[in-house]
Amino acid sequence: MLESVEGGERIGRYSFIGTDPYKVVKTGAEEELGEIDPLIPVQKEMDRYQLVPVEGLPGFHGGAVGYLA
Repeated sequence: MLESVEGGERIGRYSFIGTDPYKVVKTGAEEELGEIDPLIPVQKEMDRYQLVPVEGLPGFHGGAVGYLA
């Protein structure tokens, strides 16, 4: 995690570098999932996890890192 406070915390605070993905979701005519909204399988994957709030930790203390292309 890299500090990235330019513009203040309300715009963005951290920069992340992700490698070695745990899962890759591909949609489209040639892909296993077919031509569906790619956010549907992403939402299903994220629904498997629940954040447990811990008092005293910063605003972001866990989550998924990724990108859509």
